[in-house]
Amino acid sequence: MEQKFELTESEELGYYTTFNKLFPAFLYQDSSEKVRTIQLNFQFTDEDTQPNEAQIAAHDYLLTHSNQMLENLVAYLKQDEEYFMEFYGVYREIDYEYTFNGKKHTSKSKNGFPAVEKAQDFINFLSITGINISSSNENGIAYIGFTGECPWDVEHGIGVSFHEKKLLHVGAWDYGYHPSWGSREDHDLLTNSFLKGHNLEQLDKRRKRLSTASELIQVSNSEEYDRLFDWLAKHQMIYGYRNSHVDLTSKEKIVVLKEIKELYLSGQNIQNIPDSLHLLENLISLEFWVNNLGIIPPQIFKLLKLENLSINNNQIKLVPEEIGLLKNLRSLNLSNNELNSIPDHISQLEKLEHLDLSGNQLYDLSVSILLLNRLKTLNLMNNNLSEINESIYELKKLERLDLRYNKLSKFPETIIDKWHSLNFIFLVGNQFSINALERIIRFNNRKINSDIEKELSFTKDKLIRELREEKNKLNIERRERQKQENLKYQEFNRAQSQSNLSDFKSDDKPETRWWEFWK
Repeated sequence: MEQKFELTESEELGYYTTFNKLFPAFLYQDSSEKVRTIQLNFQFTDEDTQPNEAQIAAHDYLLTHSNQMLENLVAYLKQDEEYFMEFYGVYREIDYEYTFNGKKHTSKSKNGFPAVEKAQDFINFLSITGINISSSNENGIAYIGFTGECPWDVEHGIGVSFHEKKLLHVGAWDYGYHPSWGSREDHDLLTNSFLKGHNLEQLDKRRKRLSTASELIQVSNSEEYDRLFDWLAKHQMIYGYRNSHVDLTSKEKIVVLKEIKELYLSGQNIQNIPDSLHLLENLISLEFWVNNLGIIPPQIFKLLKLENLSINNNQIKLVPEEIGLLKNLRSLNLSNNELNSIPDHISQLEKLEHLDLSGNQLYDLSVSILLLNRLKTLNLMNNNLSEINESIYELKKLERLDLRYNKLSKFPETIIDKWHSLNFIFLVGNQFSINALERIIRFNNRKINSDIEKELSFTKDKLIRELREEKNKLNIERRERQKQENLKYQEFNRAQSQSNLSDFKSDDKPETRWWEFWK
C-alpha cells in the first residue's frame, strides 16, 4: 500500500482524506462539503504497526468501491423514506424569532428527514466526517463504518456499517464507530429492524388494514373529510404519503383521519387552518409553533380530547375565553407571542400541569393562573412583570417556576422555605438589589435549585464594574481638568516671557499679578 499512515486525532493509525477524493461520483450543492476532511481510522492497532491483513483488505475494497457503498446507503434512505419521515418528521428549515433578556433574536433550525426526488440528493443532507475500519472481520475482510452528521438526528448523528458493499445497519453514530455490530445475516433486516425498534406499522400491511376498516365507515359528509385529508397531505402530515402519491379512497381517508392522535404543523408559514379540523376527533397533541397565526383558530376549541397544545412563536395577541373548553389539556405553550393578558377562563383547565407564557408582554400575573391547582411548571420568562404576589404560593403542586428576565425588584422570600413542592426557581435578569437577593438566599433553607446565588454574584460584579467605571470616569475628568490647568499655566508663562519685564517691577507681589492673569 502506498498510503502513508499516521496517528490521527483519535490516536489510532490512519490518515486524512477529503470527500471528493473518496467519493468522486457524488456532487454536493455546497462546494465546501466537497473538500470536507474525512478522518480514516484503523481500529485497535498498535501505533508502530501496520493494520492487520483483514483491515488492509477492507481498505483496498473501500478505495475501489466507495461510490457503490455510498450509493447503497442513499438507495436505502430513499427506499424507507416514508418510515424515516414518520419517525423523525419532515425536514424543515425554520427561521424563528425569540425574546431573550428583553431583546428579539433570530435563529434558524434545520431538522427532520428530507423528501428528495432522487436518492443521490440525500448527499446534500449528509456530512461524512469519519470512516472506521474495524479489527473484526468476516471472510478475511474487516467491517467498515461511516460516521457523520445529519439533520434528522442532530444529537446522535448518523452511523452506517458495511461489510464490503453490503449495508449492515443505519442508525446513530455508534454504529459507524463499531461497524461489527451490524446484522451479518444474508437477508436484509434493516427495514424490519427500524419498524420494530420505533413501533411503526409496515405500510403494505397498513394499506390492507385501512381497506378493511373502511368497509365499516358510514358518513354523509365525505367531501369535508377529503378536503381536510388533502390539506394535511399537502403539509406532509399523512403517514405513508409524506412524499408519495395518495391512492386512498374517501372512506380510507376517513379511517386515517380518525386514527390521527398527534399533529406537528410547525415552521410552514401557516396562516389559516381548515374549518373541518374538528373532524380529528381523537387528536390529543397539536403543535403549531413558528407559523403566522394571528389568532388561535376557533376550530381548535372543538378538539375536546386535546392534552397538549403548542402555538408558540406566532403573532397571537389574545387568548379567547373558549380556551376553557379544553378540559383535558395538560400542557399549554403560548410562548413567544404578543400576549399582554390571560383570560380568567384559563382557570377552567383543571388538568393543566405545564404552562409556558414566556416571551410575551405580560405586566402582571393573572389571578386566574393561581387557581390551576395541578400546575407543576410555570414559565413566565421574558415578560414585563414588576411584582410577584405572595399568593403565588397557592400553586401547591408547582415544581418549577421561571421568572428570568422580567422587571422584578422584590420577591416574597418568606414563602420559599415552606413551599415544599417547589424544586426549581429561576430569577436571573431582573432588577433585584443585593440586599433583596441575600434575603432570598437566607430563606432558601431547603436549598431549592436556583440561579439566585449566580444572580447575586453577577449583581455584585456589576456593581463593582459600575463603581470602577465611575472611578475611571472621575479620574479621566480630573486628568482633563489638570491638563487644562497646565495649558493655562503654560500660556501664562509664555505671555510672561514675552512681556516687558518692567511691567512687573511694581511693589505688587508676582502672585497677585499671576492670579489676575489666570482669572
